[in-house]
Amino acid sequence: MRITLLRAAAPNRDYGLSRLIETVSGVLTELGMEIEETDLYGADIPFFREDAPDAESIAGIISSARGSNGIVVAASAPMRMVCAAALRFLEYLRLPECAEAFAGKNCMLLAAAPAGGGEAEALEYLSRTLTAAGAYDGVRAGVREGPENEAGIAGIIEKQAEDFYRLVRQNRKFIVPKPANPFPGDEPPKPERSGPKATLAEICERLNIDGNGARQDENVREIVKFFAEKHRGAVDAREPGAGLTEPFAKRAVTCRQTTRSLPGRFRPQASRGLSAVVAVSISGAESFEGWFEFNNAECVFHDGAPPDGPDMAILADAAAWGDVLAGKCSAQKAFMIGRLKVRGNFVLLPKFDQAFEFPA
Repeated sequence: MRITLLRAAAPNRDYGLSRLIETVSGVLTELGMEIEETDLYGADIPFFREDAPDAESIAGIISSARGSNGIVVAASAPMRMVCAAALRFLEYLRLPECAEAFAGKNCMLLAAAPAGGGEAEALEYLSRTLTAAGAYDGVRAGVREGPENEAGIAGIIEKQAEDFYRLVRQNRKFIVPKPANPFPGDEPPKPERSGPKATLAEICERLNIDGNGARQDENVREIVKFFAEKHRGAVDAREPGAGLTEPFAKRAVTCRQTTRSLPGRFRPQASRGLSAVVAVSISGAESFEGWFEFNNAECVFHDGAPPDGPDMAILADAAAWGDVLAGKCSAQKAFMIGRLKVRGNFVLLPKFDQAFEFPA
């Protein structure tokens, strides 16, 4: 899979954008994606003209975007707006032949600003421009210049890059909300009601509310009496206040449901190169079987026993397995203290722990 990366920043005023791009490119490359990068600052992009898409620099970028699976747009924001190099190129997305190359593509937007801020405004501009061209604003990331703003940001950016990888890999799409009408004066006129307005007395007369009132009251009394007699025994048997929170009680999540949802916590970067089948057999309060299929940066869970036998099998009761799923105890530690058993390749057990993001 190929990603087109568009960089727009002056070499001496990138405000940390290079480190941001380096982190994102590193994660995507590790996950097996090919990065084709274009430096908009040095691409000699001409000022906007309707015949300029034939220029070599513009045609090359459009060709790269058309053949890619996803697009990363990274720009510096010197004055709470994307830099001039980015503005010069983005203006060409007004033309249908240029916008077509971006339509339907998932995008990751990156912006770096001075210490005073401005990355949020730049990201919003990039989002609006690419959305107008038909692209999907999937993931955004912004930083500000300064070591105090960069501390601890690498881990967050890596997770966002992994999210972008999943969007591109699974070809997910997002429905862009319809914006408010920017030209309020162009709304169609509201139809005006004709004829005199009816009074409340006239409406009641038409609906015959007074005529049906006695019958409705009698029906209501009979219904109230019926339900009062039906539930009197159950209400009297409760402790005071016991029933107040019952309708809002949190529904319990079973071990089976949590096990099925583990692929949603899968960490593809930590499981690079892992190809194995891991089966689980749970007994006790809950009894079920299933197996995980790891294939490099992908993980799928299946119910039942694996067709060809697993590389490793985990056998545990529901209580021990529930502690592993809740992050109270790793699978490796549970095996060492005898709370679960393992059959097959024991080396896969620590890799299984690293493959998912369990609660802390």
